[in-house]
Amino acid sequence: MPLLEASPCFIFVIYFCIMIRYRNLKRYREIAQVLFKYGFGYVVERIGLSRIFRGKREFIAYPRLSGPERVRKMLEELGPTFVKLGQVLSVRPDLIPLDYTLELRKLQDAVSPLPFDLVKAEMERELGRPVEELFDYIDPTPIASASIAQVHKGRLKESKTLVAIKVQRPGISRVIESDLDIMYHLAGLIKRHLSDELTFDPEEIVDEFAKAIRRELDFENELRNIRRFARLYSSDPYLVVPRAYEELSSDRLLVMDYIEGVKPESREALIERGLDPDEVIRRGAILIFKQIFIVGFFHADPHPGNILILDDGRIAFLDFGQMGRIHEELVDRLLDLLSAFLRKDTESMIDTLTEIGVMRFAPPNGLKTALKDFIEDYYDIPLGEIKLGRLIDDLNDISLKYGLRLPKELVLLSKALTTLEGLGANISPGFNFLDAVRGEVLELYSRRYSSKRLSSLWKQGLRELDKLALRLPYALSSALKMLESGKIVLKLEPSGRDEIAEGLRALSRSILLGFTFLGLVYILSKVPGANFKDIGILLLFSLAGFLLGLIVKR
Repeated sequence: MPLLEASPCFIFVIYFCIMIRYRNLKRYREIAQVLFKYGFGYVVERIGLSRIFRGKREFIAYPRLSGPERVRKMLEELGPTFVKLGQVLSVRPDLIPLDYTLELRKLQDAVSPLPFDLVKAEMERELGRPVEELFDYIDPTPIASASIAQVHKGRLKESKTLVAIKVQRPGISRVIESDLDIMYHLAGLIKRHLSDELTFDPEEIVDEFAKAIRRELDFENELRNIRRFARLYSSDPYLVVPRAYEELSSDRLLVMDYIEGVKPESREALIERGLDPDEVIRRGAILIFKQIFIVGFFHADPHPGNILILDDGRIAFLDFGQMGRIHEELVDRLLDLLSAFLRKDTESMIDTLTEIGVMRFAPPNGLKTALKDFIEDYYDIPLGEIKLGRLIDDLNDISLKYGLRLPKELVLLSKALTTLEGLGANISPGFNFLDAVRGEVLELYSRRYSSKRLSSLWKQGLRELDKLALRLPYALSSALKMLESGKIVLKLEPSGRDEIAEGLRALSRSILLGFTFLGLVYILSKVPGANFKDIGILLLFSLAGFLLGLIVKR
């Protein structure tokens, strides 16, 4: 297999290699065995692990699985730390190919729980006192267990409130930081020796993993997310946010209200509780839509384990470690993108994509052709059948292929939508996100062009004009001084001198007329009780004056 085709595997090999400094030889042989088992033995040989491997060097398992499927199963077999790395990369199609990110989203982070006496000791270290002073009862059997933390149900001593207690595994932070130090070193070596054969930047991958894992290790970050989420959605009648107990929490301990409910894993489970699955997923879709497109602060991992449905039909989100943020300007550009897509306007799509992304080079002709094909592929699909999460993933894949990196927020958005659409398919056959939020989309468009918002944009424009008016005299003075000192040289060719002179005179007239009316606009804007209708008329005259100056002869 060509090395270039298997480059995503090197991403995970970075972490496999870092264990060499402080784990026993048996473990490295296990890693090499797993790599050979899933068809990546050639990677073992290229990075120098073959000298410690004495087992069979052949592909022995899952010959019919695709490359992404084999990578996922390999990570699952290698253990929870590798699963965590895969989960981080599952939301970064700008770092690894799209088919790998989609497959890695299936990874689940579940490990055997720690003995309760270790968990209790860690709680008491963080609380600074015996747990019996604060809690009536703590269930020694965890309700969830993952690689970084596990969660126990308890009851507060004073208020008798049921709570969920999230406790970080003892020593996990120290182990991860040690891993990261070595990972950075090896990433540099891999980049130096294999750069010509890689389709990714190993140091960038380690950077991304380090930032994500450190955020997840800091429970105070999650506490801030809970507080903000609760504040932003306090008036929503269908949403429940658990209350966090700041005085009982730290960077390694998080205490919040325990919420009773059912996970939306199957249609039957909801019906048994007397709930309407179709209405539940419709409300969930509207909540996610509002989080993303109206509030701009959204839960980025809405899988069934992070959602509970209460008996009254309200929806509770859990685990606020992964949150996405999207600003109003990006929402506007996404609406522009949707409009251009519906009009089959590839030029506008390219313009909008380059506005919101980072273009590594000038848009090639192939981008336009690829977008036309993209539009045609989706255009014949009824709107009610389009999977919005997959559509965004496909668009991101095309953009990356032609040198355009879209914002990370867009990737988190697509993951949230893809997860929700998969959840909807399980509990409500025929569910479609766009159908469920059709009314909210129309309301969003009407808000965008409402008189209130346009007035706000107009006032913002006046503030910018105010700043410009203050800076203009200084800028003109500076330009004149530079002309006088010879720092700016104007060179006019002899031919066409009359035409140039006439053009300059026309331009002078247009500027004079335009600024005259703009000055009136500015003055009127400062007058108490000024009518925006009158200001708008003057703006039209400003534009007319500018154009008139260009076309009128001497």
